[in-house]
Amino acid sequence: MNFLFVTLISLSTFCFFSCNKEDLPIEENIPNEEDPETSPETSPEEDNDENTDNNTEENETILITVDEAGTLSELIDKNNLEAYKDLKISGHLNNHDILTLKLLPSLKKLDLENIENTELPDYAFAEHPTLMEIIFPKNLIKIPDFVCYKCASLNKIKYYENTKHIGQRAFLYCNLSGTLYITDNIESIGRGCFEGNILDTIIIGNGLTEIAPMAFSFNRSLKHLEFGENIEFFRSGCFNSCDSITGFIEFPSKTKIIEDGAFTSYNPLKFVEGIICKNPIPPVLEDRALPNYNYLKVPLNSKSLYEQSMYWSNFLVIEEF
Repeated sequence: MNFLFVTLISLSTFCFFSCNKEDLPIEENIPNEEDPETSPETSPEEDNDENTDNNTEENETILITVDEAGTLSELIDKNNLEAYKDLKISGHLNNHDILTLKLLPSLKKLDLENIENTELPDYAFAEHPTLMEIIFPKNLIKIPDFVCYKCASLNKIKYYENTKHIGQRAFLYCNLSGTLYITDNIESIGRGCFEGNILDTIIIGNGLTEIAPMAFSFNRSLKHLEFGENIEFFRSGCFNSCDSITGFIEFPSKTKIIEDGAFTSYNPLKFVEGIICKNPIPPVLEDRALPNYNYLKVPLNSKSLYEQSMYWSNFLVIEEF
């Protein structure tokens, strides 16, 4: 495959799709949906010199080519806006075109893979009430700040390997569930980017060196975490109020600081068995950073260092591995 995407897996049928992690899914709980890579694309009717196929059958993809930025509204049937549920756009869009898309009242799936844009405006689709799936442009460098902020129906997103950054609060209070992969091509994520979803598992690749403040906070269904080996900084509140984490939280060997409130909750995290820190030199640990201070596993010959370090010394049991 020549693209990357993120997969969300329904909690009610929790299993991994048979694909390589690098294929990067977010696949969601949309029953019997075909893989977007292998699914046949609905094409316009044979060459009729029109930019749009406005056949309104339920679930049929409507294709629109925008030859001149700012003209999308002219290609939309204003008397039948409810028909635009599954929409695939090509060409180049400006802010007027984005507004046209945002105002479509029944839009559920928006495929922007083939538009030429390398950037989109902040808040582009924020608070859209029906949007369930979005495919970002192949050439997009950054998923914008607040792009799908409070899109309460959104349960599937897809981005490509050219995307390097996810903006602040991009997917705050959406409906993303199941498993989220942050792929190796992502170099930074913004504050609160996935806050307030219902994710079950988060797997972070090796592109990130920092987990932004509040990035995954209030994912109250979150049970399992895996961190890339290059993460150095866990910022304040990054996993705050993730009440269902189970097993061990394992910090990579390059960890330098775990800030105040990074893993705390208003409700004690009863299910966390303990902490594993792979750095032989104790990272800076701030007050109230961890869910509990019961059991800590550290590298061989580093126990005494942890026993003498502020807040690490609060653990009841420290063992080497």
